[in-house]
Amino acid sequence: MKTMMKICLMIIVAVLLAIFLFQNAGAETYNGVNIYRAAPESAFIGQKIWVALVFENTASESRNIAVNESLTSEADFNQSEAKYIQTEYGEKLWRYEWQISLAAHDNTSVAYWLVPKAAGTYVISPARIAINGQGYMLKSHAIEVRCNANEACESGENYLNCPEDCQSGGADGICDSASDGKCDPDCEQGMDRDCIKTKETKTTVNETGKETVKIGQGIPATTIAAIVVVILVLGAVAYLKFLRKGK
Repeated sequence: MKTMMKICLMIIVAVLLAIFLFQNAGAETYNGVNIYRAAPESAFIGQKIWVALVFENTASESRNIAVNESLTSEADFNQSEAKYIQTEYGEKLWRYEWQISLAAHDNTSVAYWLVPKAAGTYVISPARIAINGQGYMLKSHAIEVRCNANEACESGENYLNCPEDCQSGGADGICDSASDGKCDPDCEQGMDRDCIKTKETKTTVNETGKETVKIGQGIPATTIAAIVVVILVLGAVAYLKFLRKGK
């Protein structure tokens, strides 16, 4: 089983390297070692992609190579093969590490997979390379991650990065503040004008055929009648007191 996995990995690396070289991408050469990074230029959210680093020793002497490839939380990866350091704030900084002994005029490769979580640009940070103790930095690589246009607003997609699937005003993890007549549940108070409650004016037709206007929920008719009765009673009492004073 392990042998089959190794063979499959070698095939994947070979295909990635062939594509990489076919696109005329040049190697980075340090201390007699050509280093190729084979990775796709684009991918979809949730797509499993492979990244390979290929090393070719052009020198007449062997080379000891140490590789440190940093990883970010913007993609899933095989944590069982990665290492991490934990910051004082509890954040984990992940990385892959390899120790390679490369004979003269020999070549080898290492590879790992990523699964991007969100649309946008996923950047693979510059890898730290040490060849016979001398340190170098490999260039970064950007992967354009696109949304899956399948009419379903899925994890990692929102109205801004995937309007094809996510409508404005929806619960997609971001506040788009679009004037769409919908109160975005992801917006804080005051950030979406559609969340501000205003009185609505409605026109209805009563039994006599005349139109009446109702603003908001209005005041119940029974309450209005009670207020009118109180006003009339108070007015009558005041009038009677006035008449008595006049006599």
